Amino acid sequence: GNCYARAYHTSGLDICDAMTEGVRRMVEGCDCLQGVQLAHSLAGGTGSGLTTLMLNSMQDFFNKTSGLLGPVLQTFTLFTSELASDILVEPYNAVLGLKGLVECCDQVFPFDNHALSSICQQILQINVPRFQHMDDLVARVMSGITCNLRFPGIVDADLRKMHTNLVPFPKTHFLITCTAPLSLTKTAPYRTYSILELTQQMLQPENCVVKCDTLRLDTGEHWRTSRFLPSFATFRGKTEYLATSEINDVLQRMPHTTVYDAHFPDWTPTCLSSCICTVPPAGKQFDQSVTYITNCTAFHEVLERIGDAWDKLYKAKAHLYIYEAEGMEIEEMGS
Repeated sequence: GNCYARAYHTSGLDICDAMTEGVRRMVEGCDCLQGVQLAHSLAGGTGSGLTTLMLNSMQDFFNKTSGLLGPVLQTFTLFTSELASDILVEPYNAVLGLKGLVECCDQVFPFDNHALSSICQQILQINVPRFQHMDDLVARVMSGITCNLRFPGIVDADLRKMHTNLVPFPKTHFLITCTAPLSLTKTAPYRTYSILELTQQMLQPENCVVKCDTLRLDTGEHWRTSRFLPSFATFRGKTEYLATSEINDVLQRMPHTTVYDAHFPDWTPTCLSSCICTVPPAGKQFDQSVTYITNCTAFHEVLERIGDAWDKLYKAKAHLYIYEAEGMEIEEMGS
């Protein structure tokens, strides 16, 4: 069922052992293991409960609790959204699943259906987005993040380098991702983008795959102004379209422009790093693209939405009997 407790405490134990054994066999066949990536959703019981169990098992398997570096544990996580929800106990599953993401993961790349459907409707002008359209966006981001592991490039980067650049503190590893360019499919073959245009588009909140305002400016409560902390841009395209000097110049000037100056802290003047992959994106839609990964304070909006949804259910003690029947105590959920 759609219950975290069932997957974590009862039904998931045997499944987790089999999954861990499968990962172990794949790891032993690797010559240079960089990381393990999991794709899951926080809405249901399997995505939240079984994934948390799996992350705990991976942490023990790689002995990461001893302080050793080990491989990077990454998750591509679909967060819950009230506007695209069909499971009553989603808030419970999401909050309980977040605990595993905070404690066991090295990097978390969040998505949500609200942001993905907004991109499809408002930018790509798809009136009725299907899961295939939203999955294509997720695949595009995942491909952009890992392209330098699979293809050659002028400036290479691996998972460890990304982790060092993007995660300044162990628990601040929830990374917002954006992708550019985004335009209508029928007009894309006739458009070309400069490095400056790609960079400007990747910083827009409309291009984020999770619903939050990365350019929020609050003059009343300054702490609510969104800040870009360490950020990483992966450019893809043919060599003639991507000049290293031009990319470095644009990324160096961008934080000091009037539009973005308030969102880049003064104490991190060189927070934008990049890598370049010389293999263009699959298909002939674009000659070049960029995937932007940022450790941005705007992610607190996502956590606040999940927390508010939890409070509404938990204050009414709604549906707690489902979790009690699977072995969880109410006090355990409240803590």
